[in-house]
Parts: sequence; C-alpha cells; structure tokens
Amino acid sequence: MIMESMTNDVDATKNVLARELWREYEDNASLEANLVKDFDKVEMILQALEYETYEFFLSTAEKFQTEIGKSWAAEINSRRNSRLAKKLN
Repeated sequence: MIMESMTNDVDATKNVLARELWREYEDNASLEANLVKDFDKVEMILQALEYETYEFFLSTAEKFQTEIGKSWAAEINSRRNSRLAKKLN
C-alpha cells in the first residue's frame, strides 16, 4: 500500500493518525475530508483554466525536440481548435 510506504519513517502514533486521516479522506467520512476533496477538484479546475489559455499553447509551440513530439502537439492543437470552433457555433 502506498500510504504504508509513505509513513514508514514516521513514529508509530503519527503513522496511525496519518493512516486514519487518509482512510477518512478516501471514505468521504467527514466534512473535512469532503472539503479537502473539493479543494483538490477546485485546484484541478484552476490548473485546467490556466492551461487552456492561448498563451500556454503558444509558449510550448517551439519547445518540442522530436518529430513524434511535434506531431503529438500538432494533433492536440488541431483537436483543441476543432473543439473551440464547435463551441463558437
């Protein structure tokens, strides 16, 4: 279990507490756990919003060094542009 490997070097009391809190989070067992999950989703939305900016796409345009990387980027940009065009219609 990942949580066990992350808490192996923590003293026993804190280890138990960390695992209990993780289980609470995973099980949506408290208001606090639900709030942390909501924060996680809000952060994901904010990150998507930042990445969606045209400047972000422009800033990566000339950064790809391999032909496969360039072709993947071109395909992603093509799909993005198609999706944006559909939204405008």
